[in-house]
This record gives sequence, structure tokens and C-alpha cells, in this order.
Amino acid sequence: MKHKDEVYFYVHGINGADLKAEARSDGFIVDHTPPIMTEICDNQVGSRYQADKSTLNLKWDFLDSESGIEKYRTMIYENRHGIKQKHWPANERYNETKPSNSFNGKMERALGDLNMEDGGIYFLHITAFDGALLATAHESSGVTIDTTQPSEPTVIHSKMFTKYF
Repeated sequence: MKHKDEVYFYVHGINGADLKAEARSDGFIVDHTPPIMTEICDNQVGSRYQADKSTLNLKWDFLDSESGIEKYRTMIYENRHGIKQKHWPANERYNETKPSNSFNGKMERALGDLNMEDGGIYFLHITAFDGALLATAHESSGVTIDTTQPSEPTVIHSKMFTKYF
């Protein structure tokens, strides 16, 4: 079978009294391609930095026009000092989510109580499965947690020039 072929089954039965019945399946479309990622973001505004140490506002979208999106498996990873490790979920391998509509895979989710640390980079790892259970995995670029205030600049002022450090 080729990609996007429509497949139906026809059944014709005859019993011992020579009575006949026929039926046709509702069919399916052959899907040989995994979902396509169209959007993945760690926070609502697309910033690479945030001061909130407890919440990530995630957005993602995948498309699969043949068999739709069946489910997502999500994890949050932490990268601190060059070491990558899973941060969420703490007690499971991944979190599984189903889209409300399989042909509109757009999802938005706020994760709270994450207890993220200053200087850590946190990013979404997501695997999307289509109706044929073909999968594709992607990771966001990550968001760095920074709760430190900028240092106050030193200003030297004279009649000739003003210099900022």
C-alpha cells in the first residue's frame, strides 16, 4: 500500500440457508509519515529568559493530515553546568496528553510548582504520535531562569564627557 491510499474491506457472506449479506468497512487512509512540528515554545512571549522560578507556559503544535495526532509525551529537561537531566515529571518517565481534536494538535499548558534554579536552562522535550503511531521528537530552545537584578551602573560625569560603566 502506498502513502495516502484509501483502504476499504468488503465482506460478502452466505449462510447454510443460502441467505446473503454484504458489508463494507468505513476504511482508513495509509499513513507512512510522522507528524510535523510547526511550533514549540517554552513561554508565552518567546523570551529566552524569565524570572519566574516555578512556572513554564508551554505551547506546541504538530500536524498530521493523514491520521491526525493521537497523543503527546512531554518532559521538561534541565541543563545546569553542561549536565542535562530530566526535571519533570519527577515520578514518571513522561507525561502523556491527548489533543482535544486530533486534526488540530495545538496545545498550551502552564506547568507550575517546578522549583527551577537560577542559571538553569529548562526546555520542553515532546514526542508526537500520529494515528498510525508514527512518532517524531523535538526539543525547544530552552529558557534560562534569572532572578538577579542588574547591577547599578557607575556614572562618571565631567564637563568633557559622560562615561557609563
